[in-house]
Amino acid sequence: MFEPVLISSFWVMAGSVTAAIAVAALTRSDRTVRIVARLLGLGAVAALAMVTTTVLGTDASTAGITIGGFSAIVVLLVTGMGATVVEFSRRNLRGEAYQHRFVSLATALIGSGVIFAITTNLIVLALAWIVTSQLTVALIRTGPQAGADTRSLRARRAFAIGDTAIIAAITTLVISSGSTSIDSLRGAGDAALAVAGLLLVLAALTRSASGPFVRWLPDSLGAPTSSSALLHAGVVNGGAILLIRLSPAVAEIWPAAIFAAIAGGVSCVFAEAVMMTRPDIKGRLAWSTIAQMSFTVLLCGLGLNVAAGLHLVAHGFYKGALFLGSGSAVRGLVRQRMAPPVRPTVTRQRLPIDALASTATAAAIVATTFAFDVRITAELAVPLILAWVAGTCAVAAGARRVTSRRHQAEAVLLGMAAMALFVAITIALKRAIGPSVVAEIPVLSAIWVVPILAGLAIVAATRSRAGRWTRVLEPAWAAASHAGQPRPPLGVRSSPVPLEPDHSALPKHPSLAPIPATQGA
Repeated sequence: MFEPVLISSFWVMAGSVTAAIAVAALTRSDRTVRIVARLLGLGAVAALAMVTTTVLGTDASTAGITIGGFSAIVVLLVTGMGATVVEFSRRNLRGEAYQHRFVSLATALIGSGVIFAITTNLIVLALAWIVTSQLTVALIRTGPQAGADTRSLRARRAFAIGDTAIIAAITTLVISSGSTSIDSLRGAGDAALAVAGLLLVLAALTRSASGPFVRWLPDSLGAPTSSSALLHAGVVNGGAILLIRLSPAVAEIWPAAIFAAIAGGVSCVFAEAVMMTRPDIKGRLAWSTIAQMSFTVLLCGLGLNVAAGLHLVAHGFYKGALFLGSGSAVRGLVRQRMAPPVRPTVTRQRLPIDALASTATAAAIVATTFAFDVRITAELAVPLILAWVAGTCAVAAGARRVTSRRHQAEAVLLGMAAMALFVAITIALKRAIGPSVVAEIPVLSAIWVVPILAGLAIVAATRSRAGRWTRVLEPAWAAASHAGQPRPPLGVRSSPVPLEPDHSALPKHPSLAPIPATQGA
């Protein structure tokens, strides 16, 4: 019933992205950025219509592409964040010599991301992956020439490994199955699937900045904020999208599944520990992205493709917004340090905020799931648990900003309503993307996600609470802090350009200076 609407929306989206690429490549006027942003915005509206149609239960295939729930949501992420970032660059990069270069590369990157999300041809998939790699390196180099080699060298090396791995994997699958269609993966032999699966996980690790490739993403922080937002909102998601789309060669094959689970789980805990030692805003965001993408690789290895898809889409929108607002966060930190000290006042005891927030968000989640009459499986339990933790922290933080019990109760009720809305959207999206990405026979049990969640909880607990027993972990925290420090790649002899601002050197208010010992004499 809705298939004509879905096809029409797709062609509107494709036409808008194609026109945006043409405008960015062929014109250099001051109006180019605005026109490109509007064209991409039109494509995002069409992608939203695609998502709405697929949620209602309609999928379609045409001209070597598949428009399903997952592909439509990924296209919405790519075009929506792309339009937002390009519009942001209109002011952020105004007057910069490299503004037009950024817009051209960003628009081409958006186009290759759309093709990567919807194609059903393995060769086209590999070509889109390689083009995305080259455009990403060029995007990282865009910006101030000082430090361009330093911030892009590790990315170029990692992506070269990933491109080689995906070429070898796709070649193995095509020769073994005798077809270039993604739907024919299970026709390949077990040996070919095992080899291709290991290579695909290796390629995904390079794009997700996981495993031994964790340092290329923090290096890229020297690029403009617009570039960082586009990288964190879309490019790093490519590894998880690859593993989800080619799930029969990953989640259903022992070597690849174990490789993805171990590499993703270890990288997630490591990056979370490093993130908690970083004093700068962009550095924390970069290592947080590494942790999130590594967790998504873990989910793909366990065959929890629906949970992985929901996680990467939510992360893309959220982290892109945080990077676009990082400048405001820095200015807020400066105002906080320049403000005179406030003398603490005695306030009456408030409600047990943490327990109240935890109970309220849990109640909202349980009530919403019962209202939708859904069966809680691992595919839904993982995003709901993560939403419960994040919602608890957000509600508790909001309640602590006020003093009266009435305002605290209002903050808790608002948090419960937001959590119920999030759960409802998650359930609807799960029903939409589930049939197209579910792993038929995952070889690993979903229970293996529990040790990683426990490891993340231990990292947070040992960092936030002081005690005698935490002193044993001081060497580990020192090592994590050292691992997060910027350092030049191998082969770069010059001293590295600072990859992120040192906020410890921000000016302080004169009243915060120490009082000389002789002043009171």
